[in-house]
This record gives sequence, structure tokens and C-alpha cells, in this order.
Amino acid sequence: MRDFTLYEYQRLLAALLQAGYRFVNVAQYIAQKEEVKYSDKIIILRHDVDKNTAAALRMARLENGLKVSATYYFRAQRGEQYIPQIVDLGHEIGYHYEDVATKRGDINKAYESFTNNLHKLRQYYPVLTCAKHGSVGSKTDEHLLWQKYDYHGLALVAEAYLDIDFHSVCYLTDTARMWDSHLHGLNRYDRVPTCEPLWQRQNKTYHTTEEMISAVQTGTFPRQVMLNAHPQRWHNNFIVWTCEYARQLLINTVKKQLINETRE
Repeated sequence: MRDFTLYEYQRLLAALLQAGYRFVNVAQYIAQKEEVKYSDKIIILRHDVDKNTAAALRMARLENGLKVSATYYFRAQRGEQYIPQIVDLGHEIGYHYEDVATKRGDINKAYESFTNNLHKLRQYYPVLTCAKHGSVGSKTDEHLLWQKYDYHGLALVAEAYLDIDFHSVCYLTDTARMWDSHLHGLNRYDRVPTCEPLWQRQNKTYHTTEEMISAVQTGTFPRQVMLNAHPQRWHNNFIVWTCEYARQLLINTVKKQLINETRE
């Protein structure tokens, strides 16, 4: 079975459901987190819609068939035509912001841009949560915006990286088309802010989706996880899958070079 197909993604969700995990979107988790117990088995399901917004709709339909709700983070003015359909399928819409990068580090202009883009997105959905976008080529972290401003003042209940205790919740993301990109020097911004997150303390790392499915089936998978899958990486069509695979190989080569140059 090839990894990063929708078939494999469906197998992962089905395994989690079979093992008794409860799925919530980000806003639902924030509303319930004070009631969450250590023994609860929870998946906070999240998707960063970076490219190929049509892929988000395909993934949303698959999840709806399993009665699973997720949060879809959309970048400014990208894929709005799919938002009403994704909402009708029972999912949350959030803002995937990159305003510090687009405004070249000018924090005041970035906040104005963030506010305007949030207002536009709220014409389609009453957005309650946001999550930063991190382009590897950017020299600034989007979280710098919140050193001066407060997103809660914009009627946002959470920023997906900042309002969840990742000492208790394991964060797994398919950045760089693998689940352990942090071990391969390929993850610059899509990481949690805690200095010692749960996956590091418990050594809970997985390279492939199959490894995750096996961990779920054997009962060794973490009990509470934020799972971030980027829809553009998951395809059943062999030609599209192959093109995405080749594109990611090229991106990973460039990304590793950029990250290494930054560290020097």
C-alpha cells in the first residue's frame, strides 16, 4: 500500500475509531479542554490547506463519511469556493495566517492585514480559531505578531499552536510528506512551542502512516493527539500522487539547504 493515499488516510481514521478515539476539531477541543481527563482518547484533527484547495474538499467528504469533524485552516483568498461545501460536511474553518511574511516583518501592517483577512474569511464562516502558516523561505515567525497584539481581542478563542498544552497533547504533522520531519532537518516552523513536547519525552515518533496504524492497533499510540494532515499530499490518483511525490522530493532538498543556511 502506497503511503499518502486517501485509502491509507481512511485506514488510519478507521483504526483510531475502532480503538475508541474521539475526534474533535480545534474549537471543540478548546471548549471542552477543562473537562478532558488524562485517560480520554482524543484526536484533535486539523488540516492546513496550503495548496490544491480541491483536495481539501475530497478529504472533508471522506471524513464526513466516517462522521469525523476536523478544522480546515485556509490561507487568505485561497479556495473560498470550497468553504460552504466543507462547512456543510460538518467541519470547522479557521484562518491560516502568514501576514508577517507578506508584510515583510512590519508588525503593524501585518496586524492590519490579519484583521482584514479574518473579516473576509468570516463572510463564509464565523471563524473562531487560527493557525500560523510557516513558509520555509520566510525569515520571521508569524507568532511575533502576538508579542504586540492579542488575537483574543478579535473574537478568536484559540491559536492552534499557542492555546493547547503540548506537554499533554502529542503533535503529529505530515510536514515534508513524513510524520517525523523534525528528525530529518525538514521542519522549521510547523512545530509546537514547548521546549520538551510529549513526543520527545515519550519517544513517540513515526515515519510512515502504517507505523501509526500499527501503534494504534497495538495500543501504544498516544492517548491525546493533534493530527495535522495537509490535504494536497493525499491522493488516490497514481499520476497526481507521483507528481506530488516528485514535487515534495524537490522541495525537501531546497528546504534542507535553506534551514541549514539559516542555522549557520
